[in-house]
Amino acid sequence: MLRICPQIKIANHNQSKSFNIEYRAADATANPWIVFGSLIHAMRTGLESNLILDHVIDSEIEGVEGVRPLPVSLEHALSFLVKDVMVQSWFDPILLSTFLGIRASEAHELIDLSPEERCTRYVNVY
Repeated sequence: MLRICPQIKIANHNQSKSFNIEYRAADATANPWIVFGSLIHAMRTGLESNLILDHVIDSEIEGVEGVRPLPVSLEHALSFLVKDVMVQSWFDPILLSTFLGIRASEAHELIDLSPEERCTRYVNVY
């Protein structure tokens, strides 16, 4: 999900002030404002709660204790959001209700389609 990019070592340069982070988990249909707003809230919540990062995962997550894979479908992702009161609190209730309604409607429209048919549908819409 998050990757700290490698740095080039430059003489007389303080590397601690120059690093980049890449984010790679959102799909092409995600609203970038909601994605980045959620990431900022999640990071802020973690920092304010003084959460400890036990270890950095630098390989596949399969078999890593306590780590769940990301949702594999829109329906799966929506089920997590509906259960997560903290994440819901980050959004205005009207925005959240509208977002959930639109995405649930989208999930309903796509439920019986194969992955290829879903991709075709998205290509035609976007």
